[in-house]
Amino acid sequence: MPTDYSPLLHWLSQNALPLLGIVTAVIAAYYGAKPVWEQHRKQKLLEQKFGSEFYHPDQIRNSTRYYVPPYCSSVDPSQEAELRQVLVPQEKLFDVVDRHLRTSDSNRHLLLLADSGMGKSSFVLNYYAHNQKQPRRKRHRLAVVPLGAPNADAYITKIADQAETIIFLDAYDEDLRATKDHRARLAELMRLCAGFKRILITCRTQFFPRDEEIPKDSGIVRVTPRGLGERATYEFWKLYLTPFSDELVDAYLHKRYGRLRWQKRQQAREIVAKIPLLSVRPMLLAYIPDVLASGKQIKTASELYSLMLEKWYERESGWVNPDHLRTFSEQMAFDLYVNAASRGSERIPGQELQPLAQKWNIALEDWQLRGRSLLNRDAEGNYKFAHRSIMEFLVVKRLLAEEHFSADLKLTDQMEAFLSEMAPDPLAIKPELVFSIRLLFEKTTPVQRAQIGDKLAKRGDPRLEVTTVEHMQFCLVPAGPFWMGSPDFDNEALEREKPLHTNSQLDYEYWVARFPITVAQYQLFVTASGHKPANSECLKDPANRPVRYVTWHEAVKFCKWLTAKWQQEGRLPADWAVQLPTEAEWEKAARGGLELPTEMKIQPIAGIKFEESYSPALQPNPLPQRLYLWGNEAQANLANYDETKIGTTSAVGCFPAGCSPYCCEEMSGNVWEWCRTKWRENYKQPADDSLEGEEVRVLRGGAFHFNQWGVRCACRLRGDPVNWYSNFGFRVVVSPLL
Repeated sequence: MPTDYSPLLHWLSQNALPLLGIVTAVIAAYYGAKPVWEQHRKQKLLEQKFGSEFYHPDQIRNSTRYYVPPYCSSVDPSQEAELRQVLVPQEKLFDVVDRHLRTSDSNRHLLLLADSGMGKSSFVLNYYAHNQKQPRRKRHRLAVVPLGAPNADAYITKIADQAETIIFLDAYDEDLRATKDHRARLAELMRLCAGFKRILITCRTQFFPRDEEIPKDSGIVRVTPRGLGERATYEFWKLYLTPFSDELVDAYLHKRYGRLRWQKRQQAREIVAKIPLLSVRPMLLAYIPDVLASGKQIKTASELYSLMLEKWYERESGWVNPDHLRTFSEQMAFDLYVNAASRGSERIPGQELQPLAQKWNIALEDWQLRGRSLLNRDAEGNYKFAHRSIMEFLVVKRLLAEEHFSADLKLTDQMEAFLSEMAPDPLAIKPELVFSIRLLFEKTTPVQRAQIGDKLAKRGDPRLEVTTVEHMQFCLVPAGPFWMGSPDFDNEALEREKPLHTNSQLDYEYWVARFPITVAQYQLFVTASGHKPANSECLKDPANRPVRYVTWHEAVKFCKWLTAKWQQEGRLPADWAVQLPTEAEWEKAARGGLELPTEMKIQPIAGIKFEESYSPALQPNPLPQRLYLWGNEAQANLANYDETKIGTTSAVGCFPAGCSPYCCEEMSGNVWEWCRTKWRENYKQPADDSLEGEEVRVLRGGAFHFNQWGVRCACRLRGDPVNWYSNFGFRVVVSPLL
């Protein structure tokens, strides 16, 4: 007898919609839970492999939770003005690394570079987990070693089957031996890892040696971003993590908030749009909920780190007093940074931290460091901050609060960036910070230096040698001959720079201003003398930039005013004067004499003893016919000219590494500098340094929009003494009246 299905069919017809809803809910629950299960499995895998020895479980959890695989590029995005608008070829990082690791070329290795917080260590951990999920036949044999760990080298030597193993060396910038001597440490690591199949190194972009600084004995060939270069033991390809695109930010926010919390997602999107830093440093995306809850307008990295820490202090208030934790954290960070070299790592053993903890009533042994703690404790009881940049922020915060700012403390690039944002407005009353400005100008990119210089001008540049005339600094140029003109090996030389000859006429000492005359200093002259500028634009630039739009006649008037002022004040004897340099004085100051002092001398005007002859000990000039102040190769990071990409004048002092042999700065680039000497077509004609007459005068040094031709020591330009231009400025010398 056939089975009657009609009752079942009737029931199904009556309950189809509820059943469909249940099935849909089950499927949705499965796909909603699947990423959580996968993340949990990934986390357990990494904790079992690395949790006790190298990576704290909290770091693993924070690195894998909501992880979005990033993109990479062969072009350094930090060199672009706006990181959110970089238009460079980008590829998925996992795909690029897979492709490189599977190549048959046994010499090809990878450098993964990015700024702090962009996800280098997160990539290493997630790629390891990604690799372990692959079928055995497709799986790489991987070893991961964070170089900041004190036992990293010993671990590397114990790795078995190195010829078949790919080793990831994570956080080269946290390797303390690298911070002391990156050349020696890099060579040592390459020798240590010589037996491995492949090597991948992660590092902060600004910390890793430039191609020209990589030691030859490391075996690393100089490779351009496109991979060009001669063959050597190792061929490293540089990859740069790129800032999160809108697509990747959305992917993160979907993971973070899910599909149902769309309002939170939209609010988070709006915050990211206002704070581009969040996409530049994906690590900080985890703190969007704190930003949302605070309602604050945050625009800088330092403000974001401050909020992040304050929220942590609040979360820990059940265990410790927030004010005590704040001070404890700053002092611990300072101790970690200052004593890292002696300890061998940026971690502090619990027994060493105990006295500081007791001072602030913090019971370390009872303190439960939970998932969102910014302080980590490893299996051996050592403490460190969850990310190095947190320690760096706290160190700068402490330094700015101190009465004295030790010039012996070396700051990292990240600390310098924090310092430039956090320096207080009344900067001029804190001269201890002047040294840190010099550090900023030495280690940041030219465009960053120019921005820092303008920020200093708005706050009140504390460098009195730049903003006053009483504290102007001068560099000693001893008596003696020098080479004048362009040598035969200068391919850009013009006939006007010939012939090269030994000039023996400067048989006297003179002092050259360390910097060009600034807007602030020229304003003092205008105010005191009642001078009406030929072009009012000369006073509109930031105060610490070189004055421009100045005629030769105006420069001479400034010199006469300052001579009279200093003679009346007893700073300058009657037989010395402030003058424009002669063309010969200028070129000798730029190139150096046949001999140079064994020790350079820089003095404020009040410190010069005019009644004495300094006659310093001399030694041969290693480059007496140098093309540029610093040597024979043009370098855009050593002067402000067109290749530097600043596009206008910059605060004086931005290029300390590009100084002359006598320590004169900005003689190349920024602005052309008026000289006292009348123009002559070449050096076969005698020089005329007299002030009388309306003849065309000499300008030297190049300018911000000229190419490298203009910044050569021997380059000459002529200008009508009544003309002013946007690139005409001047510096002065203090010299005897002959």
